[in-house]
Amino acid sequence: MSRSSAARPVRQAVAPPAGAPAAEPASGSSPVAVYRLYLGLIVMTLLNIPSRFPVVGMLRPTLVLVALISGLILLARSGPERKDLSGTTRLLNALIVYIVISVPFVAWPGSVVKHGLDVFIKAVVFFYFTVQLVDTLPRLRSFVVVVFGCQVLRVLEPLFLHLTTGYWGSYADMGDGYVLERLAGAPDDIVNPNGLAFVILTALPFLYYLIGGSRRTIIRLASIGLIAALLYALVLTGSRSGMVGLLVVVAAIIYRSRRRTAILVVAAIASVLLVSVMTPDMRDRYLSLTEGDTRNAATTKGRIEHMLDEVQVASRRPFVGHGLGTSQEALANEAGRYQPSHNLYLEVMIELGMVGLVIYLMFLASVFRNLQEVRASITALGRQREPENGDWQFYERCTGATLVLVLMCLVFSIASYGLSEFYWYLLAGLSVALRNLLAAETRSPAAVAQTPAS
Repeated sequence: MSRSSAARPVRQAVAPPAGAPAAEPASGSSPVAVYRLYLGLIVMTLLNIPSRFPVVGMLRPTLVLVALISGLILLARSGPERKDLSGTTRLLNALIVYIVISVPFVAWPGSVVKHGLDVFIKAVVFFYFTVQLVDTLPRLRSFVVVVFGCQVLRVLEPLFLHLTTGYWGSYADMGDGYVLERLAGAPDDIVNPNGLAFVILTALPFLYYLIGGSRRTIIRLASIGLIAALLYALVLTGSRSGMVGLLVVVAAIIYRSRRRTAILVVAAIASVLLVSVMTPDMRDRYLSLTEGDTRNAATTKGRIEHMLDEVQVASRRPFVGHGLGTSQEALANEAGRYQPSHNLYLEVMIELGMVGLVIYLMFLASVFRNLQEVRASITALGRQREPENGDWQFYERCTGATLVLVLMCLVFSIASYGLSEFYWYLLAGLSVALRNLLAAETRSPAAVAQTPAS
């Protein structure tokens, strides 16, 4: 939304008379069935349904849903495509065009065509589907509930297995024959301890802002219980990058809060409790972030050495890179390490070169800029709204949670790959959807707020 639009006068939403028929969806809103199919795709992806039910996996449900949703969106379009005021769509389109054009010039074009493009397309569709389908306030609500509800379930499942059966799922080599057991995703959820830590960190901001903001005591107590369970699971992952991400989340929440002292006190108490449940080996692992004489210090040093290797590999093809999805292949052939890059920014540089890195960083910057613009609009327009307006509070809390999550992801990406993972594209789509909804709110508050739930 442009800055000038934030100053426009806002018409108060008028509630429909009692017994009146529900308002029609806002102009240009996609059919409800297509939106529900998208929610099904989200559940299918986050809960890894094909792996849980092999019969379902044989049907290639993700591919079928992507093709079906894409076709239905195109068939349902009755007018010009909704304009993206943020430019995020334009930047992502530019990145895709660059990837396609650069294929003949990369180190392994065959690997790009055979593997890279397929995985990348399955990730970026989450951006386009979110922008096209999350176009009313009720849809935004249900979208947030489904996405982050699934993330909470992905954490509670392995935590329940750990408490009832002693399940861990992974371990870390501490040297000298010692191993540290670490909590990973559930057996049917293919995610390692660092990945599970990331899942936890994506859910925490929304639990704090959305559920924690409820006035119902039972919901507030449930949110506190879920946050405690997720923090305990985070400790069990033994993820040092996860603990750094948690510090970013807490710092961002404190910075944006009006009750900083109270939150600092709660954070201090929570820190003491988390340290008290750590085993000596877990404490050693987390201390290795800052101390060099711990048993886990060698793995910290190894991570830094790996990043230096990745810089050298990227510098051998600095302009167009080795090719989309080939960081593991590049590191295996040129550094003798058969694993993908564990740094998003170096991963992009290895695969797409400096040109691709610049476009990608501009794409990430546009996501942050979208949320800043939305927050500025909420501040400006909020003065004209009733202070108890639940819809307006939802916009404010959803934007705050997403902004904290984006800040965390920017830091966490230093220790995690993600160019062909869906989460950045889903967050980018959410930032554009929020911006579009706020722009529509300035034009017709009633049309957005009164659209029936889908």
